Amino acid sequence: AIIPTTRGAQKAIADGFLPAADAAGGEAGALGGETLTDAMASTIKRSAGKIAAALAAVGIGKVVADITRGAIDGFSAMEQLTGGIETIFGEDTGRRVEEMASSAFRRVQMSANDYMETVTSFSASLIQSMGGDTEAAADMADVALTDMADNANKMGSSMASIQNAYQGFAKQNYSMLDNLKLGYGGTQEEMYRLLQDAASLNEEFAATADFSIDEKGHLSAGFDDIIRAIHIIQDDLGIAGASAMEAAETLEGSTNMMKAAWGDWLATIATGDMSAIQRTTQNLAESVVAWLGNLLPRIATTLGSLVQLVPQAIKGLISSFPAWASQIWASLADALANSDIDITSAIAPELREALSIIGEIIPWVEAVLERLADRTQAI
Repeated sequence: AIIPTTRGAQKAIADGFLPAADAAGGEAGALGGETLTDAMASTIKRSAGKIAAALAAVGIGKVVADITRGAIDGFSAMEQLTGGIETIFGEDTGRRVEEMASSAFRRVQMSANDYMETVTSFSASLIQSMGGDTEAAADMADVALTDMADNANKMGSSMASIQNAYQGFAKQNYSMLDNLKLGYGGTQEEMYRLLQDAASLNEEFAATADFSIDEKGHLSAGFDDIIRAIHIIQDDLGIAGASAMEAAETLEGSTNMMKAAWGDWLATIATGDMSAIQRTTQNLAESVVAWLGNLLPRIATTLGSLVQLVPQAIKGLISSFPAWASQIWASLADALANSDIDITSAIAPELREALSIIGEIIPWVEAVLERLADRTQAI
């Protein structure tokens, strides 16, 4: 015991606390058997119908409403975007862009709508820089989108900031070049340096690219050459291919892929095209499987860590418990000893008896914690 106990305190525990604990344990045992089981079963039976009705009236209804609204919004956006793509690239090449967009959820973790919207934002400048060759521009746009996603996944930049940078490059604005985090600042001179570095790394680019900078620091470069140069630099830095790897191997990448596949599924279910619906449903299922494949091992690892850490935490509590309890009682004793209060008359016999009982309970609590730690460790 941490403080001495009187025989009266010991008797109080023996005659009062322990029998009460035994009685409580007996009642708990009864409740833990048939009594508790029957009560729980009865409660579940009574509430099951109400729970089902509530889910049907509130939960499922809301889900259906949200899906319907999302499907209509996604379909409306898809109609507008496909129309714009086919207007800019022509009907044949536009359909090719749409096909590339349909696989964007896996390759760049973007929905088809997001893919087409991003391509549309700079396609006019890209086609112009490539002399009106829409097929080549479609391929180069896909390179740009892939590089954007690779950069976001590898360098940790937000996709929005990277998209803004590319849209700026299309307008000969290079102030956001540093958004890509490739080691180049946001100036024309720095973009020129990036183009030069790409030329030194790739002979074909050096032979075909056309860029220059005048004495006033004005850069002349085609948007297609800028896209090619960024791709070469990212490939040299090991950034290229990060999106496909992230989608397959990381939780964040597979989560983004699943979100994109969900967006595609929503956009197609309002079309009534069963072939497209089946395709996006299969894509969504595959992305969910990939996501679970990355999530479940993390859950298992976390639970394994908790199983190891909980017993350690309990043992730490046990080891520190006597120390701080002793300090509290020692401080209390010192305070009372150094005070002018007449302890005998100030503390009622009942209070003194209660303090003695507490002193007896402390090691009992310690013993309970030790048994809990042993049982947790065994689990």
